[in-house]
Amino acid sequence: MTTMFELDLAIDGFTPAADIADQARAAEAGGVDTLWIATHLFLRDPVALGATALAATRKLKVALMAVSPYAMHPVHAAMGAATLDELYPGRVVLCLGVGAPGDQDAAGIERPRPLATLREA
Repeated sequence: MTTMFELDLAIDGFTPAADIADQARAAEAGGVDTLWIATHLFLRDPVALGATALAATRKLKVALMAVSPYAMHPVHAAMGAATLDELYPGRVVLCLGVGAPGDQDAAGIERPRPLATLREA
């Protein structure tokens, strides 16, 4: 019986954009399958970081996590992910979530009906 597993690595938006390509290459060389890039308000844009990581690697997948419909309209999130997938087919994952309450509180974003909002997204 063969055991299959995937090794993933999560990074936050605090990583300087200039370091993303090197980190992505190191992750891929170390056997990482998917690089999960956090979406936090007031930090670096996950789509731009994802594009940088994808361009620097050959097979590493990038997951944009957890893009909140309260902070970014789902159409814009889908457009960003679809554009990356067009450039790097099969290597992009879009993960939706209700977002980080601390980020949204700081931005004055209200979060009514989180589960219903996520379903609608």
